[in-house]
Amino acid sequence: NGRKSLTLISGLAEDLDLKKILRVMRKMFSTNGAILKDDEVGEVIQLQGDRRQDCREFLIKHNIVPKDEIKMHGF
Repeated sequence: NGRKSLTLISGLAEDLDLKKILRVMRKMFSTNGAILKDDEVGEVIQLQGDRRQDCREFLIKHNIVPKDEIKMHGF
């Protein structure tokens, strides 16, 4: 549709290595991303493009987050 979109992932456990997760996601989804620091929710993973479904499946497949704890906005 010509619009740029971002996918944000927040609320992950503090003991996870977000840099490693981001590195794998960027390679798997062929996109770019970054880790942002937010005062309210802590560290947030930001990926370019609408990767909501891909991220959801990745988090469930690799046992990072249980299926019932994931909230997807915009669907």
